[in-house]
Amino acid sequence: MKMIFFSIAFLFSSITYAGGSFRLDTELMPILDKNHDLKMVVMNSFDFAESGGANRIGYNVNKILGGKRLGPYHLNAKPKGQEGDYTLTVVFHTEIEFIDQDGKETSNFKKAVEIKESFYSYEVLPIGKSSAYYLGNRF
Repeated sequence: MKMIFFSIAFLFSSITYAGGSFRLDTELMPILDKNHDLKMVVMNSFDFAESGGANRIGYNVNKILGGKRLGPYHLNAKPKGQEGDYTLTVVFHTEIEFIDQDGKETSNFKKAVEIKESFYSYEVLPIGKSSAYYLGNRF
């Protein structure tokens, strides 16, 4: 059973997540690669900042996965080829599966030893507006 992040986020947001930065090339691109067609639509439409903001698992909640970033991922962007400053924020939504030590999906994130994350949608917002699903600091 796949868990859609924003449906469970508020369940444990106060103790589990904090804001954290991530890099587009090393942290988000491998997730986007799992949905090639949607990735191509987004990447052909926007120029992106090199880093953005995402949720982060606290070490106090899960020592193995502490520090790991989770969606939704927020990146400042502008229309492809546009000169000047970034004017938009693109929010990448992901589906998250928590995997336990036996390789089975678990709903108990405290027992998880691995996370599988896949890209399933995005939204575009004017810069400075924040998605309700992002639990960390707004940028």
